[in-house]
Amino acid sequence: MVGSRVPAHHRRPDGQVRCARAAHEPVLTRDEEPDDEALTGADHQRRRAHDGSRRGARMSTKNPADVLALLERRLVKVWSRAAAGAPFPWEDRVTLGSLTSTELARNLHQHATWARTWTAWASERSVALEVRTQRVAGTTQQLPYAVTIPFTDAVRLVGEPWPTRLERGRHRAAALTDRLPAACNPDLCARAVRETDTWTALDFELLLTSADWFSRNDATGKTPRQVHIEGLHAKWLNTSQSLVAALAGRDSLNLAPPHPSVIHFTYLDPDYLESGRRRHDSHTVGDAHALAYTPSVILICENKDSVVTFPRVPAGIAVEGNGAGAGAFAATPWIRDAACVVYWGDMDADGLQILGQFRAQGIVHHSMLMNVETYNRYQRWGTNHDKNGRPLTAREPRQGLALEPVELTLYETLLAAEHPGPRRIEQERIPEDIAHAALLKLAASAAV
Repeated sequence: MVGSRVPAHHRRPDGQVRCARAAHEPVLTRDEEPDDEALTGADHQRRRAHDGSRRGARMSTKNPADVLALLERRLVKVWSRAAAGAPFPWEDRVTLGSLTSTELARNLHQHATWARTWTAWASERSVALEVRTQRVAGTTQQLPYAVTIPFTDAVRLVGEPWPTRLERGRHRAAALTDRLPAACNPDLCARAVRETDTWTALDFELLLTSADWFSRNDATGKTPRQVHIEGLHAKWLNTSQSLVAALAGRDSLNLAPPHPSVIHFTYLDPDYLESGRRRHDSHTVGDAHALAYTPSVILICENKDSVVTFPRVPAGIAVEGNGAGAGAFAATPWIRDAACVVYWGDMDADGLQILGQFRAQGIVHHSMLMNVETYNRYQRWGTNHDKNGRPLTAREPRQGLALEPVELTLYETLLAAEHPGPRRIEQERIPEDIAHAALLKLAASAAV
């Protein structure tokens, strides 16, 4: 117990240490506590109060899988800096948790098994295991307390893909610093190693070639298609401009801005449609545009199918949300200024993240049919694959999304590892009359 003295007859002999290699045979973990026989009456009262306060807040212990998971989280944060030879923080020592003597005595067999597991694991992997002495049921036990695992050992213990990733990163860091003077900055080199981790060897070579070319040539005002570098294609340069510029030693490549976004939409007003004029239209962001009428209701749909077939809504326009980003919509006055702007997308993690982006731009007033109640009603039509056929799996939710509580609940549910249902329901799976009624209800409430 922290702060209490150990009676003389329970102290370790001179020369006894707390840290041992895994070859020792510890039995369990935690700081020493005095024997009950050595406690005074006041000490007994404090001891009982202390133990009672801990029963409701039991501290758990870590098993080898927990430690490996912790090490992997640390590797994620620092591996690229290690590969680039940049300074990085690393804590070698990992504590294994602690238990009171009462807790140990209550489940002695379970914790003895835990201790033997740690002893064997550390010994088999040449890991330094720190033990501490603790009194348990009137006996003195040596219990696992911490392991010491340097960075290189962590890479070895966690295993693939980390050894391969680190080796590839070191090879690429050497190529970067050999061919590009700007990459001698360790922070920039680490960034380049991290951002190109999943790139093919061909794309990485293209990065080296492009950065070298831009360090010696000026392409101000040109489009990516007008940059004459062998093997370069415009889409690659569009997505890699920032890294190429940094490695070329420039603040910017000063290329021509990308083409403005085009917003595609469908008129929904019944009176207008009775005139027989065009139903589908488009608007280039930033350009002058005369709409057939000023909308008061905007429905932003994730998928085109829902836009082109949506039923009639007075003063309504349905807009394709897949293609133009939230910023383009925010720059479009007739969308931004409408009285009722509603977003309707697939019930999956991506759809809810897109909703969060639109709301963060101050565009969307409401979402539609994107909550747990709707999910439960239509989940039998769901799927566990994305639009490209890739399996959808659990992952960590993105933090800070601009979602309402009911939307956030659905988002976290769909990403949870224990979620048993489908992780995606396409918006088209919801009957059109249900969606139509939901939009009319939202439009009516906005008009009040």
